[in-house]
Amino acid sequence: MLLLLVVGAAFRGIVGTVCFGLCAVLVAWLLYLAWPRIEPIERMMRASVLLLTVALAIVSAGL
Repeated sequence: MLLLLVVGAAFRGIVGTVCFGLCAVLVAWLLYLAWPRIEPIERMMRASVLLLTVALAIVSAGL
């Protein structure tokens, strides 16, 4: 995941968007798996990380 974030930050356009998109999918999957077991404040923190990753993908796409 760290490699995807570094590549996404280094390259713009389709490469960066795909890398950040893959990171967002991984974070969303982990959030889905942990949802029943974590406290509400932890849900908010993890959801904010997901939203930040999606925002990075959108900015990287240049939209």
